[in-house]
Amino acid sequence: MTLRQKEYLSIGIGLAGGVTGLIGSRMGEGWTPLTVTGLAVVITALGLRYAWHRCPHCGAYMGRHWERSCPGCGKWIDYDAKP
Repeated sequence: MTLRQKEYLSIGIGLAGGVTGLIGSRMGEGWTPLTVTGLAVVITALGLRYAWHRCPHCGAYMGRHWERSCPGCGKWIDYDAKP
């Protein structure tokens, strides 16, 4: 899986969790099971983003933005290259 595909997948999972949480919050007052599930999915997506958004050369976390080069080692990053 390419780095770009991992990014899109983690964003999609996070959005799905957010929508699930919003639907759950509209169904009742307080913490409904659907709201808790949505929150858990969003937290999982954040964990996946932290685990996957790393430099393929040195393994450093690349931050929140899509950088053209690694902030750790300075090498150019190809988001479409398969490992």
